[in-house]
Amino acid sequence: MRGPGIVKVDTKILDNPAVVLQIGREIEKMMNQTDDSWNPHARLEFLKVAICSVFSSKVSEIRKCVNEEIKETEEELNQIENLKIKVLTKPNINQEEKNKRIETIENATTSLKSTLLRLKKKFSNSMAFVSKARWLEYGEKSNKFFLNLIKCRQKQKLIRNNEKTYVGQDQVSRGITDFYKELYSA
Repeated sequence: MRGPGIVKVDTKILDNPAVVLQIGREIEKMMNQTDDSWNPHARLEFLKVAICSVFSSKVSEIRKCVNEEIKETEEELNQIENLKIKVLTKPNINQEEKNKRIETIENATTSLKSTLLRLKKKFSNSMAFVSKARWLEYGEKSNKFFLNLIKCRQKQKLIRNNEKTYVGQDQVSRGITDFYKELYSA
């Protein structure tokens, strides 16, 4: 059974200066819990744990906020679509007034759809990082086929002629040239 492995820190959250300040304060608060009598190695290990825990909590908070924003935006979009249906089915509004209201609703719908698309892309990027980190941790390992393929390619870069061994592209090319010069000069 394998453990959780090394924590992968999504450093993209450091693009936001407010988050950087919050992370700095939280790490400083955690490091204030240490005593000067601690072994420097113990302090370093505590710092590593503090950084990982602060980063993971901030990433989790940000992910929750993005999820909430997506849900709220989708709900707003549904409400606007319902409003559009009400405007279209209202019989006592003249056509000009109806067109103005529908145009306003369409503008709001377009704005909300672009916001929703931006939020979903942000969430998708976050999930892509998690997926990539998970694949690196638990993904496909080299198997016998790939190891043999690597060995075969290494052998292709090595030529032995009589007592000489040529390694690398330049030496192999020189060795082939020398072999054929000797072969046809005799």
